[in-house]
Amino acid sequence: MGIANPISFDLREQRPRNLESDRGLPAIAGGEVVILASSDKAYGDQAVLPYKEDMPLQGKHPYDVSKSCADLIAQSYAHTFGVPLAITRCGNFYGGGDLNWNRVVPGTIRSVIRGERPIIRSDGKFVRDYFYVEDGAAAYMLLAERLFQNSKLCGTAIIFPMKRRSAC
Repeated sequence: MGIANPISFDLREQRPRNLESDRGLPAIAGGEVVILASSDKAYGDQAVLPYKEDMPLQGKHPYDVSKSCADLIAQSYAHTFGVPLAITRCGNFYGGGDLNWNRVVPGTIRSVIRGERPIIRSDGKFVRDYFYVEDGAAAYMLLAERLFQNSKLCGTAIIFPMKRRSAC
């Protein structure tokens, strides 16, 4: 007995019924792919940093586990049903429109504008990725285009960004 496909994935004819909208299905050159926006939190606590795509997903806290599970489910659909999807595991986004003053970048900008001293939140030993939101959107679209062109990327996870890290 084979695995029954719980939803149709002929993306040219109909959308998967369990997706609320087309937001995750960008049309690329006449086709469609799925980009799952995950997080580097999917890796959980790791002894060695920075994260690498082939590290095990071992979230232990609820948010981390939710990211690990979503990634594993997505990969299972890519491998079992051939869903053309890739996963992005990003650190922290920043950019226009972020009014969550508890976050490092908007909170610091607001403090400076008000003439207040920014809040130092750590001793600088912890290093986090920061990714400008427009760069992130461009990276997602580039990944979608590459996935459409190269089916070998199906089910892969990619960490954005990886080169520069900031201590916060």
